[in-house]
Amino acid sequence: TQTGGDGRGVSDAGAEGPRGAEVGTGILIGPQSGTSTVLVSNTTTSYNAFAGLWFFPGGSGAAKLQFDRIVATNNQFNIAINTFSTTAQSTASVTNSTVAHGVYGLYAGQPNTRLMVDRSVVTGNNIGINSASGATVYVGRSAITKNTTGIDGNGTTFSYRNNQLDANTTDIGANVTLSNATLR
Repeated sequence: TQTGGDGRGVSDAGAEGPRGAEVGTGILIGPQSGTSTVLVSNTTTSYNAFAGLWFFPGGSGAAKLQFDRIVATNNQFNIAINTFSTTAQSTASVTNSTVAHGVYGLYAGQPNTRLMVDRSVVTGNNIGINSASGATVYVGRSAITKNTTGIDGNGTTFSYRNNQLDANTTDIGANVTLSNATLR
């Protein structure tokens, strides 16, 4: 499914390894310039060797990403937002989704990454939610459970204080800056 304007959309799709698009990746989004608007919804991506859903822009590429009703399981990175190769800021939201049984459930990388997680389940991963150096993650109304580490990384994570963060081997990693977000 493609949307109008500069937007792109994927709906009702499935990506299961080893048929991944790039190095065992189910869905790769990699704009090289400008700011794209991308919606992925009603999609399952599982058993990919590298990533289920991977945002990796280059050059001056950026995006406004919306992932809704995603099931990402058994990928090394279930959902990864990594702005390592660009100086442009990208924002992503993951809503109504399940990310399970990966090395990383949700990965937000580099200073130009902002990730919002709402009404989602993050379970059975080595690291449930990881915010890498300089990344900012906001989490609300979500269950983060049965991971080796629930929330980790050396970025900043804000909680709306209405999550279920429990039954992880370690709920919050030693390097995490966890702050309370203000409900507006």
